Amino acid sequence: MTIARALIVDDEPDIRELLAITLARMDIECRTAASLEEAKNLLTNAEYQVCLTDMRLPDGNGIDFVSYIQKHQPQLPVAVITAHGNMESAIQALKAGAFDFVNKPARSGGFAETCGDGPQADFRGTCCQPPVDR
Repeated sequence: MTIARALIVDDEPDIRELLAITLARMDIECRTAASLEEAKNLLTNAEYQVCLTDMRLPDGNGIDFVSYIQKHQPQLPVAVITAHGNMESAIQALKAGAFDFVNKPARSGGFAETCGDGPQADFRGTCCQPPVDR
């Protein structure tokens, strides 16, 4: 069975750990970043089937990161997670290219639904390509 890989970007260690544990239960390998700079470095070194990013990060905005991904890796589905969500932010995230916008704290099952319902939902199944280190 192929194991998919997720990139989790959040400045809160507890949230990164919660997401990684939740996705690991779905046989999704996770790499985590606490900043946009770290996330961009991880993006250049491996392929991912999904990305979950916080909206507010110490060195930038998650919505800007969604735009960055759309420019450099448009095939990568991205969901924005935030404790500071509102309708305007959700609309901005979706317009930037995110496939979902999730408010924190979310039920762990909600993250599973988000990852299973994305435009590339087969990333969890045997259809996905194995992760490739560059």
